[in-house]
Amino acid sequence: MNEIFTTDLFTAESLTAAINAAPYVPGQIAALKLFEEKGIATTKAAIELKNNALVLVPNIGRGAPAPVFRPGQREALSFETAHLIQRSTLLADSIQDVREFGTNELKTLERTLQDDHLGPMRFNLEATIEYHRIGAIKGQIMDAAGGVLIDLLAEFGVSQQTLDVDLDTTTTKVQAKILAAKRLAENALGAAKPSGWFALCSPAFFDALLGHPSVENFAAGWTAASMLRDDVRESVNIGGVTFMEYRGSYLGTDFIAAGQAYLVPQGIPGLFITRFAPADYAEAVNTEGLPIYAKSHLLPFNRGAMLEAQSNPVNLCSIPRAVIKLTA
Repeated sequence: MNEIFTTDLFTAESLTAAINAAPYVPGQIAALKLFEEKGIATTKAAIELKNNALVLVPNIGRGAPAPVFRPGQREALSFETAHLIQRSTLLADSIQDVREFGTNELKTLERTLQDDHLGPMRFNLEATIEYHRIGAIKGQIMDAAGGVLIDLLAEFGVSQQTLDVDLDTTTTKVQAKILAAKRLAENALGAAKPSGWFALCSPAFFDALLGHPSVENFAAGWTAASMLRDDVRESVNIGGVTFMEYRGSYLGTDFIAAGQAYLVPQGIPGLFITRFAPADYAEAVNTEGLPIYAKSHLLPFNRGAMLEAQSNPVNLCSIPRAVIKLTA
């Protein structure tokens, strides 16, 4: 016990490897694999823009002076990575004479470290990254304390595209509304062609969508009619868009407000990105960032160790107007 906290188990390399290998329950955004993840060696991520716009070329007489073409100007936007960090303390006495739950075996340091410390800290960091990603989809990334970390709409100098699906009117042609929303996104994407579409919905929006007469008629005419039989909150496809109920909240505030949904194009390289910066440890300086780092600091008299886990991500949508806010 006197030397247990000075073993290789508590080196930064071992702890970092352990926390990145720890099992966790991913959020819906993580499960969709929408964001392209990559490590960077700096604490800033840059997006380069080129403002080439589509211009119609006028018909002129042969030999007349041609209009002058001016290439679009390039500019780069730089975004600071977040610094998410947690600490806990593992004391030797906390496992002395303590049995593993449901067994007669005494607790081991490895299980305690993974189950009681690294696992929960990783889960909290992953949940925070999920929160930042839903913010990137919505156009404004919020901090857990309630402040704005990155206002993507303001940074890109654009306004959010919104479409009212008008689900409180029984005569609304829902599929036509969905197609109109997709066209708005396609206009923002330009030549890029999505491979698919999904919409993250608040429970109220999802219920209003499934309860609308035009959607109910669609379900009734479907051969399998599984929409009428099963719990379809996980996903239902309407008009080429997979609608799914998004369940996420923090301190009583839903990640997606009641009566709202967000239409998201899939399969566009570079549209949604996550970049991980290095930790602020000497051994990590100017190295390619990892998703999560962990490190320990020995307590006086070898009574235990202080543990730290951190992640330094930035989550971005490079074309914020390609995501369409839907209201019910």
